[in-house]
Amino acid sequence: MLPPRCPGCGEIVDGDDSFCAACFGNLQALGPPQCACCGLPLPHDGDAAALCGACLADPPPFARARAPFAYGGPARQLVLALKHGRRLHLARMMARAMLRAAGDLPDDAIIVPVPSHRWRLWQRGFNQAAAIAYHLARQSGRPLAVDAVNRIKPTPKAWAAAPARRTWLAPSAWRVRSRSGVAPSCWWMM
Repeated sequence: MLPPRCPGCGEIVDGDDSFCAACFGNLQALGPPQCACCGLPLPHDGDAAALCGACLADPPPFARARAPFAYGGPARQLVLALKHGRRLHLARMMARAMLRAAGDLPDDAIIVPVPSHRWRLWQRGFNQAAAIAYHLARQSGRPLAVDAVNRIKPTPKAWAAAPARRTWLAPSAWRVRSRSGVAPSCWWMM
């Protein structure tokens, strides 16, 4: 059996699902003060219901979004190792961090992974969102609905499209298959 390694730099670490001290120190944790809707950091301490300027100006179509870390450094390496390095065991680590960032989930929350287009699924061999969602459901005790949303058309790779274009393309790329009587506010998509 091979020793566990840091997903950020590859250094041998004490246990599974952990960063080395150097990479852990380079993670930029996200948390309060933050926008109550999108979760982006706010420059001031204040009301827990405070919204950022972007969410005030143009409210997004979701109630709340959270991320455990800013995308960069060791967090970026973690994502890329799962997504392109086929290191599926990292999905468990990501799920644990995501649940900490999310806080309390509603009792009726359902975990819904964003589906990959069939061509991307064929190229990669797996859907990284479904891998994380599996562990989110196990760790949270909430049900998993892997077939609730269908990808109906491909979208550009994330690195190949500007953020505004990704936002514009994403809603037209998916179709809800069946809600099974579940209100969309109860869905925890990732």
